[in-house]
Amino acid sequence: FKVFRMNLQLVAAAVIIFAVTGILQVQRFAGVMEETSREQNAVIMDTMTESMHRGATESLQKYVQSQSKVLNAEFWTMQHDLKVLARQVEMVLEHPSEFSPLPVPSPSEAAPGTLSLQLLYSDDADISDPELKEDILCVGTLRNMMLEIVEGSKSLLDCMVSLPEGASIIVDNKPELKIGENGEVLTYNADRRPWYAGAVVHKGIYYTPVNPDNYSNGYEVMAGIPVYVDGKLAEVCGCSVLMNDLEQIVIKSKLGDNFDSCLINENGNVIYSSRQEGELGTDSNTLKSLKESSNADLVTLVNKALDGGTGFSLIKLDGKETYIAYAPIETVGWTQLLMVPKRELNRTAYLLASLTNAVLEDNIAESHTTAERTINRTI
Repeated sequence: FKVFRMNLQLVAAAVIIFAVTGILQVQRFAGVMEETSREQNAVIMDTMTESMHRGATESLQKYVQSQSKVLNAEFWTMQHDLKVLARQVEMVLEHPSEFSPLPVPSPSEAAPGTLSLQLLYSDDADISDPELKEDILCVGTLRNMMLEIVEGSKSLLDCMVSLPEGASIIVDNKPELKIGENGEVLTYNADRRPWYAGAVVHKGIYYTPVNPDNYSNGYEVMAGIPVYVDGKLAEVCGCSVLMNDLEQIVIKSKLGDNFDSCLINENGNVIYSSRQEGELGTDSNTLKSLKESSNADLVTLVNKALDGGTGFSLIKLDGKETYIAYAPIETVGWTQLLMVPKRELNRTAYLLASLTNAVLEDNIAESHTTAERTINRTI
């Protein structure tokens, strides 16, 4: 019995030592597995997030560049048509005998909304001036060309040729708006309009800031180019595009509800923004330059953007970390901005991180369950 009891004690001690050792090993193994899994997950997430962020920022930059090229193409076409028209006007005025004069009618209410050639005078025009009448007849020969310029464009509102003596030959589809309440034809003082004055001062193509349309409640951007004959200003050709049409192009450039687009001109003024309020909103920035903003990071970004380059920055905008990609619209010297909150740009990475973490936690929980089951069986 003494021998049996001694052997039983030895066996019991061995079993207890084995069980305790096994339990400690299982617990240690479970801890190592958890620690390893978390470390691996951290490395994977860092690599994945960095890769996805880099891809997202590159895509955003490429996208804003492609959209700015769309706007640039619109203005390039506008500029090209204007230069061609100016060249034709110059030829007509230099060689009037080679062209058949064509009368230019006054605006009429008979066909509202119809694209037509119309003649308007300024308040100071001498309607009886024979030279003015002759120049009007000469420009009238370009009727079909002017109609084709406006009709063939998706965004042009009108085109016109204005004489320094006070007559303007206009093509648009709003003749009825040029008739007053008493049936009289309204005057048009082209020399007081920004597109005319700017073209004369710059002696070349000139794009105006956004200004009210002369005949409607809309806003427009106009371009003007002077025509000189024998060194003397002979006429100024101009055309305009409605901001609504430009806005539609900009709106289409939005990638989603969390992305915003903005146009700023060469002076840093907001021309259009999908945001109504805030540091890049239209309500507070149309009359002042963004260069005067109290946000130093925004001022730095705007200055870089207006230098004509493309780029991508992370700044605080309206108190939130926001990515802003920018690209130039070279024809007019403007810049397009595309903004997205930092969290929205990284949303996919955050989503994948949460899913990966959920899988990790499930695996860890399963390893703990397995360890507890092993311990229980060992006991």
